[in-house]
Amino acid sequence: MSRQNKLRILLTAVTLLGLIGVSARLVWPRIEVWAASYHQKKVTRALQTWADAYSIDTNKASAIEAAEMMAYIERFYVPGVGYRGTPESESELAAQREASIRGIAEALRSYTKLEHGTHVELWHEWAHSEQGLTNGIPK
Repeated sequence: MSRQNKLRILLTAVTLLGLIGVSARLVWPRIEVWAASYHQKKVTRALQTWADAYSIDTNKASAIEAAEMMAYIERFYVPGVGYRGTPESESELAAQREASIRGIAEALRSYTKLEHGTHVELWHEWAHSEQGLTNGIPK
């Protein structure tokens, strides 16, 4: 193989690698957003399911579980750095998160007669006090 052909092959390979690198930098962020959006839609459905399941408090144990679930829902896959979807998927997720917390809080209010609203930390503290815990530690 002649020196000129070797140079031509090397130049073609370098050019192809450059094009692949540039394409990847342009396409990869879109893939990440698509994947996060897909996952956020699944999380949105899970939050709805949990709201349905934990909005029925029939006894102290179920009320405590509901309060604990509110705290979990509040921090479950919250969009942030490294986990950004489309504005639509993030908006739907935020709306469902609020609706789930609101529904569970209303069931807790109805059962306990406490007026903590959607203040997750107050419900979490209530659950711990009902379990005989202070800051997660037995009294």
